[in-house]
Amino acid sequence: LAEQHQLWTAMVAVHEAQLAASTADIGRFEAFAAIAGVHEEKLASPRDAFETWRRAWRLLRRGKSTLAEEALDALRRLADKHNLWHVLAEHYLELSDEWIREGEREAGLEALVEAAELVADRQSDLPGALRLLARAAEYDIIVERGPLGDAHPDGPK
Repeated sequence: LAEQHQLWTAMVAVHEAQLAASTADIGRFEAFAAIAGVHEEKLASPRDAFETWRRAWRLLRRGKSTLAEEALDALRRLADKHNLWHVLAEHYLELSDEWIREGEREAGLEALVEAAELVADRQSDLPGALRLLARAAEYDIIVERGPLGDAHPDGPK
C-alpha cells in the first residue's frame, strides 16, 4: 500500500521497524538493503543510502557474518555510482581514528591507508592523500612514544 501510494518515508519506517525486530543477521541485512534501496531509488538520496549501508556494516561486523563484507561492497558500489568517494574516504578515516583509539593499531593504519588511496586515486588529490598518510606517522609516534613523547611503558603496540 505504501509503495502503491509512493509513501517512501513510511516504507523506510516499516523497514526500520523490521530491522529493530530482527534477531538474525540475514534479517537485519535484508532490512538494511530495503531501507537503502528506498533512499537511493525512490527518494533520490544516495547519501542516505550510503549511511544506511554504513550502519549495516557497523552492526554486522560485530558478528561472524560475511554479510558485513556485502555491506562494504554496497558502500563501494554507491561511491562508484554516485561519486561518493569522499564520503567513503571519510568512513575509513573515522574508522581509523576509532580503531587506533581502541588500541587496534594495525586495523587503524590499514583504514587510514585505504582512505588515502581513495583520496589519491578517486579524487585525484595527491596532497590530500599525503596529509592523511602523515597522520599514520603521527599515530605511530603516539602509540610508540605515548601522547607526551615519553617512551610508552609497554613498548610499541
